[in-house]
Amino acid sequence: MALLEQMVQQAGIRGNSPLAAIDEAMQRVLAPPQQETKLLKARHTMGAALVDVPDEDLEVYLTEFQHLVDGWFDCFEQDMFNGATLKQVLGQS
Repeated sequence: MALLEQMVQQAGIRGNSPLAAIDEAMQRVLAPPQQETKLLKARHTMGAALVDVPDEDLEVYLTEFQHLVDGWFDCFEQDMFNGATLKQVLGQS
């Protein structure tokens, strides 16, 4: 038990009891990694421009923009590869 207590102290975990400290340590180890969602990434990138935009509207805007980008890339690829997309050239579709 002394080794476990030493590890808890080194990790900077403080609890009201040894079990609370161990529980906190387990939560840190087993917690899923924080992933930035598409909405959070857009809000972080655009900053103050998106302050008043509700999440539902932002989701629609992002989906529409992705559709436009995909279409633009397809057109560009078709111009570059004689009417075929890159996936078609590589034989993936």
